[in-house]
Amino acid sequence: MLTHTVIPAFDIKRLQPIIFTTVDDDNLSGDAASLEIATTKNMETLVQIGNNLLQNPVSRVNLERCQYEPVHGEGTTEQSLIRFANFGTVEEGKWVRDKDGKFIMAFCIPLGRGNSNVLEAAAFLFDLNWCIQNGFNMVVGETDSLLLHNCIQDIWLSPWRIESIVSKIKFLMESNQVSTNHSFREANKVANKLASLSHTTGHTCIYTNYDTLPRQIKGLLNTDRWQLSSFRVRRRKHGAIIYDPP
Repeated sequence: MLTHTVIPAFDIKRLQPIIFTTVDDDNLSGDAASLEIATTKNMETLVQIGNNLLQNPVSRVNLERCQYEPVHGEGTTEQSLIRFANFGTVEEGKWVRDKDGKFIMAFCIPLGRGNSNVLEAAAFLFDLNWCIQNGFNMVVGETDSLLLHNCIQDIWLSPWRIESIVSKIKFLMESNQVSTNHSFREANKVANKLASLSHTTGHTCIYTNYDTLPRQIKGLLNTDRWQLSSFRVRRRKHGAIIYDPP
């Protein structure tokens, strides 16, 4: 008998678990309620029932009443499942400037799931392809990933996760006038901010006009062009805490 589907998740804003359903749906009848009938018609009927359940509004368990209550503004169960599936996806951003530091192009792209090395390599390849396709010669690529830089320079062996991407980068570098430099994270704040902005867009954004850039990016670009010092603020842990496990 088909009942409600429970998918464990967690609402960070409300600090409580979410149940993607409304109420129990145990009103199946006829062949649809049988566990032994696996005909094509019956399977299609069950699929239709499941699709109908996905259109129900999202509900959350009221711990005081022990009841499922619809959550206004959260959309349908299908929409919530899509958001849940995309939770944890990572974005990257890069930008292009000329030798005088003037802005040429910036982009932020969602790259799906993966570790930071894969995402950094994929964004570097995207940036390099854009420069070559738009006729820019003597390109110098900067990355704050020491691993990616050393793999491109054949100083370190490439991990298998980024081996194919590094191979494509090397091919483009050999056929074009491209070199790479390693920069510290403090000097790469523009790219980091572009990556964080991708969380609010959800799609690829390419900026070729300075006036269309977000306000935060303009400020960081000017700071970089004026060669002002950039600092990274880190929270200092309390020094009086002593951890001495048995």
